[in-house]
Amino acid sequence: MKALSHQHEVRAAAAMEADGDIARACLLTMCGLPGAGKSTLARAVAARAESDGIRVSLVSFDDVERRLASEKSEASAPRGDDAGGSTPGFDAATWKAARLEALATVERLLLSEAEASVGEDGGGEKDDRRRALIIADDNFYYAGMRQQCHRIARRTNAAHAQLFVSISVAQAHARNESRHLNDVVPRDALERMADQFEPPAAIERDDCVSASRDENLAPEKVRVRLFERDATVTVDAERLGLCHSPFSSSEKETNGTRLMSSDDASDSSSTSSSTLCASDVNDVWLRVREKWTRPATVVGTSAEALLDRRRLGSAANAASAAHALDVRSRRVLSSAMASAAANDAFAGMSKQARGALSGALNDARREMVDAVRALAKARGAARDKPLNARDADGDDGGDGAYVARGDEDGDDADDRDAELEFVAEMNARESRFAALCREMLSGEVGR
Repeated sequence: MKALSHQHEVRAAAAMEADGDIARACLLTMCGLPGAGKSTLARAVAARAESDGIRVSLVSFDDVERRLASEKSEASAPRGDDAGGSTPGFDAATWKAARLEALATVERLLLSEAEASVGEDGGGEKDDRRRALIIADDNFYYAGMRQQCHRIARRTNAAHAQLFVSISVAQAHARNESRHLNDVVPRDALERMADQFEPPAAIERDDCVSASRDENLAPEKVRVRLFERDATVTVDAERLGLCHSPFSSSEKETNGTRLMSSDDASDSSSTSSSTLCASDVNDVWLRVREKWTRPATVVGTSAEALLDRRRLGSAANAASAAHALDVRSRRVLSSAMASAAANDAFAGMSKQARGALSGALNDARREMVDAVRALAKARGAARDKPLNARDADGDDGGDGAYVARGDEDGDDADDRDAELEFVAEMNARESRFAALCREMLSGEVGR
């Protein structure tokens, strides 16, 4: 372990000191399933980076969403409103608003660093005290979400790195269920996220099935996205050692880390009772630091090749999104029926009545899939427009079904908004369907 850590230290030092074009700021995108320990690792990496004299800002997407949800609940309570009519567990409007606000915060922080660097002499670029690390702490389970961060880094002349905390779905469920009640992600939401997950710079199934569910993928199913190929650090959550924190609480309060969250005075809502060993944190930080080199740039291929890939890929992406939803919803319905049977929910119900109930739920499932298929096709058609000079973002096209194709300086705001709207609507429909299954199979139906 010491030898490996030393190798990372040497390479990190070489990258940070020998490259005169080193970016002043770096955007670090966290990635992984709920329960993987991303927030705990993000805070530990932030503290370790600050011990090197680097200024750190941490933007928690979950905290922003919690704050907006709380504000919405407080605003609707006096009027007796239903908080916008969203089903419990997923509020599409709040989710979308939170992502837009968090991304805007990330960009604002990076822009402030870019503006501060104007007029500084070249020698200052090698001074770590002038450098800043902005950490975007979220699940980022779609490649398109991570690509938005890459584009923000490009627009602000910052480096871009990704920290993927890998964990099995079973272990993610176990850790999630051991959290404080307010922090537990609904089981069906975690399952949905695991099914939709697109691992960075590694494995992607054409049918959008998560690599966490099928580790024996055929070589022809494996693709690498150029924008994240050389930017990703992968950490196995189950191999990180837990011990007493190497950073005391007083250090966390005084080392200057800016926590851009729903409550800057406290991040206790997402704090784990376990802490990470200093040696593991140091190793992760050095690996991240290796990625902190030149500012993020457009990479990849010609405009003509991108156009061909988009035209061929739009229809396939639309079909794969609907297919993945079809597979997931069949599993949700089958699981709900089996659970209801095990709990004697059908006791006293005739075979005909039980068949009618199953048929009604399957009709609702098909209606949901058809609606999402229509939305996906609309998104594919919108992205199939002719490629022009403002469209050539240079990425390799293997970005999942929900990637906005923006201009070379970043994603177009309208397209990004439409993308988030699509994802929010699909997740809201799935959440409502899962709730309908629970309600109709609760044992009260037909009694």
